[in-house]
Amino acid sequence: MPQTAAPVVPTTQLEAAEARLAEDIEALARAIEDGRGDEVRLDLGHVAIDVRRVRSYRALPHRRAACGPRDSRWDLVAAYEHLAFAHQLHGEAERSTAAIEQADRERRAIGA
Repeated sequence: MPQTAAPVVPTTQLEAAEARLAEDIEALARAIEDGRGDEVRLDLGHVAIDVRRVRSYRALPHRRAACGPRDSRWDLVAAYEHLAFAHQLHGEAERSTAAIEQADRERRAIGA
């Protein structure tokens, strides 16, 4: 049986919050793609809460436990790119552009 990479396990409150944000952004993107309006509104609320939580943790002095490809911000980059694609599919150019810009900010924060 081939070896699979171990899943990234968040080890700090910031990394856990970033992982949760990435999960909720992915859920939002899937809801948009599937055209589930009620879930979109609910997921938007979850994402807004998660964004505030991540900003709060980032404002505090912190040290990351994971780095490189295991950095939780890579999950955020992928999630924001997925969200941009979902918005683009539905002709929401401004929202797509905003998601791409957020993905770029996360990527720059990593140093990539």
